[in-house]
Amino acid sequence: MGAEQTPPTILGQAKINKHVEKKPCEIKKDYYIPAVLPKWEIAIYFLVWSGHTLASFIIADNASQIYKNRFYHFLTNSSYVNDQLYDTSDTEWILFKEGMRDFLPSMIGHFLLFNFGHQFIPKVLMRWVQIGYWICMHVYLTNLTSVCFILVAAPCAALITSVFRHALPVWVLAVGFVLKANDIAPYVHYSTVIYYRQFNLYLYTAVQVINFCSYLAKNRHIRLVDALPRFIEYLFYPPYSVTLIVLYEDFDRQMTEREFRKREPIGQLAIRLIRLVFWFFFVEAFLHRIFVNAIFVSPSSVISQMGTYSISAVAFLAGQYFHVKYVLIFGLPAFFAHLDNMTPPGPPICISRVSKYAQMWRYFDRGLYEFLKIQVYLPLIGQKFSPWRKLGAMVVAFGFVLAWHGTSSKYLWWVLISATEIVVERVGAAIYSRQVFQDVFLAISPRIRRRLIACALWTTTILGIFSIFFFLGGPGVGAVIIKRVLFDGLTGIFTGDIKWTANGPTAGFVLTHLLIVGYCFSHVCMSLEQADRDKKKKDLLMIEKKDE
Repeated sequence: MGAEQTPPTILGQAKINKHVEKKPCEIKKDYYIPAVLPKWEIAIYFLVWSGHTLASFIIADNASQIYKNRFYHFLTNSSYVNDQLYDTSDTEWILFKEGMRDFLPSMIGHFLLFNFGHQFIPKVLMRWVQIGYWICMHVYLTNLTSVCFILVAAPCAALITSVFRHALPVWVLAVGFVLKANDIAPYVHYSTVIYYRQFNLYLYTAVQVINFCSYLAKNRHIRLVDALPRFIEYLFYPPYSVTLIVLYEDFDRQMTEREFRKREPIGQLAIRLIRLVFWFFFVEAFLHRIFVNAIFVSPSSVISQMGTYSISAVAFLAGQYFHVKYVLIFGLPAFFAHLDNMTPPGPPICISRVSKYAQMWRYFDRGLYEFLKIQVYLPLIGQKFSPWRKLGAMVVAFGFVLAWHGTSSKYLWWVLISATEIVVERVGAAIYSRQVFQDVFLAISPRIRRRLIACALWTTTILGIFSIFFFLGGPGVGAVIIKRVLFDGLTGIFTGDIKWTANGPTAGFVLTHLLIVGYCFSHVCMSLEQADRDKKKKDLLMIEKKDE
């Protein structure tokens, strides 16, 4: 059903392409394909960046050991190594680890039934046997009350859409539910792990309901009774029921095509599994020695006592830890989806290779981005591309992000700074598209152009990075980092206080150093982006040759 319809996003994308083609940009290609620099220069940039990444581990490790008495309540004895401490400050990671004990056996049972059950169960019964197992699995992992609530509430929401043929009433109900889930959703408090699963199940189900109801509203010829079995599958298919967001149309297409699509080679699946195992033990080893998460969630007085270099290293590794953690949280259900011959969203992009932070929104939680783009941003823009409509759509999209993550002040600052960064990128793109700017830019050699772009990327990188510190840190932590590293650093630069004293480097010296590293980082990101584009082009050419 969904696979046969023309997705509105394709039509919207065609309009976007048509709009862009009206004003071709003379140097657009050169902008996205950076000039090739001398190999020795690129090597220096990679060496500087990788060297400072290694140094950040050393500095953060040193800070962890010096200040561990300030957050000792977060540390416990390791279950792996005697006389070694372990950071337990990240509740999400602890619950993820504990939950794997019954999640993994349940998912293995799903894998066996979903992929081999048809050999023993008649096809006419297979769908309902799968649904029965999935519902029982969710009852086992959460509780009967939560599953019954979903089985009643979700079809009722779909019925409302079917009657009114509009998704707005469900949008209002779902967003209100997300905001007040802790107050109005039924919870059974068996344990913290069960509560965590119930909360995630409710939130992700709300998004699934919005996706399905939007699909019904767009395809008015489809009867609810005909789509209901697939909707139930969509709600309870284990790899997508929590953690991964997949549009209903995509799920429907994947379920239809999986029987005919060529399966991923065993070797590739083995590599995916090995990566997950490696990163799991990497995170565990990291939490035994470098306690950056404990520092970040502690009162801001802890990080405010550190030197500027220590603050910078701790902040950088807190972001890296967050990324690797979500490689696993997203990666585990995605791995089982790959085993099912489905196509889940890709892994989160590494923050160490992102200089334009709009890419962080696109490629970190890819499912959430697709949801916001398809269900929020493009419908609000419509066929008009006015700046005000784009700004309004962006505000609404970030408003949903705020509702999704929480409305505390740290999330508010994270969203505000992130939105500002997106606006800065768009203003830069608007300036770039001006013919006067292009005429001047074309007069500059391609290599100088690339170096100027690397400097310009400071603005987006700084805003993106500091917004993340608000997201990850406890109350006041983001504000301390911005003041100590950015504001004090800029003050030092403007007043000429760029020196190394007997008490250590001044803030101006540290920020100047970080800006130089950031310049190298921008070149590294541009090189990696271009390498990705070249690889995609090569893969497409190989596919075309095979088709011939």
